[in-house]
Amino acid sequence: STNLTFAWQALRTGVEDGRNGLGTVFVFSAGNSAGSGDNTNYHNFQNAREVIAVGAADASGAMASFSTPGANVLVSSYGVNMITTDRHQPGWGADPASGYVTNFTGTSAAAPMVSGIVALMLEANPGLGYRDVQEILVYASTHPDNQDWKTNGAADFNLGGLRFNDQSGFGVVDANNAVRLSQTWKDVSTVVNEVSASARAFGLADAIPDGDGSVCTRTFTIDNAMNVEHVELGVDLRHTRMGDLIIELTSPNGTVSTLMSRPTVNAEQPFGLSGADSGVPTHLLWDFSSVQFWGEE
Repeated sequence: STNLTFAWQALRTGVEDGRNGLGTVFVFSAGNSAGSGDNTNYHNFQNAREVIAVGAADASGAMASFSTPGANVLVSSYGVNMITTDRHQPGWGADPASGYVTNFTGTSAAAPMVSGIVALMLEANPGLGYRDVQEILVYASTHPDNQDWKTNGAADFNLGGLRFNDQSGFGVVDANNAVRLSQTWKDVSTVVNEVSASARAFGLADAIPDGDGSVCTRTFTIDNAMNVEHVELGVDLRHTRMGDLIIELTSPNGTVSTLMSRPTVNAEQPFGLSGADSGVPTHLLWDFSSVQFWGEE
């Protein structure tokens, strides 16, 4: 927990003080564990609102099967069989003699692509706040036809909602779009002008319905005039088999964001892991996050 505390402090310090108050831009890989039932919302770095979580697509624009999904994946970029320089280390790289490797694959390949795009954006407009960078990436993304997309209730950009899915976020970033939009961007969105609102419910003693087709719901009312960027939901619940549970957040516009979806469940483990030796908690005290309501009121 000490390391996690230090990491959170580093993120907050970076966005508060980095780049003379404009905020350091943090880019992080979504992860390569979709096949094991993993989710970016189960990890502290990827689900922090200070971080841009990046998924990986292949050359056709389809999402890589390994790319870890999550409600807080912001965008994606190409991350399958990429060409990059070779560090000339034994066992690393396909062709040490040439100095290049042609099969660099993973979200760790996609994240540097987005980092490079961010560098171009800041070259075009050094005055962008770190929150501006996030928003421009959202607006500068494309939506390949070989992916399935949902549309949220945003009305602040194209008046028709923003398209997203759990693996790609708001789409595959187009570098040219991002740079052009940066050149004309007038806002400066930082920690200083960030606003938040919250609602809480304590002392709940609701039992989770067990296989009867019903759901346990709780409604929170937040009556503030603001456009959403990030939504965070802190939960405190107990259940003997977390792999049974799905947690969804629904906005007034009807956008449904899945924050937790049967953790550890996959094709080989249809009921997930449980028990004292599984490493899966029976008491969940956790903060989930979602970017999928971006631009909604």
